[in-house]
Amino acid sequence: MTRLLRVLVIEEQSEFSGSIREYIEANFSPVSVIEVGSGEDALEVLNLRSCDLVLLDACIPGIDSIETARSISSKHPACRLIMLLSSGDPQMMERARDAGVSDFVMKQNVEQALRDVWNN
Repeated sequence: MTRLLRVLVIEEQSEFSGSIREYIEANFSPVSVIEVGSGEDALEVLNLRSCDLVLLDACIPGIDSIETARSISSKHPACRLIMLLSSGDPQMMERARDAGVSDFVMKQNVEQALRDVWNN
């Protein structure tokens, strides 16, 4: 029996997070995807349930993405954090990696990047 993969998408643009959810649900199984729009909402969800993978937008309202990543990685060390980027800012990426982000995905290539991540 295959284990359920639990994914949390943190993205304030609901159309974009919805398209990510639809892509994941159509291409990977079994999977459960939850969408939230802020770091605060993500931390609330993670207080109630665990996730295997978090897709975290680099620019979110409220608690910024670096602090959100730091909090998630400290409280849920087994959870894999992937940051969604619009551009590749090396300083921001270094801070994110220090906060626990393991991979970076450009938003315009998210589907191909997710396939690559899933296969590794």
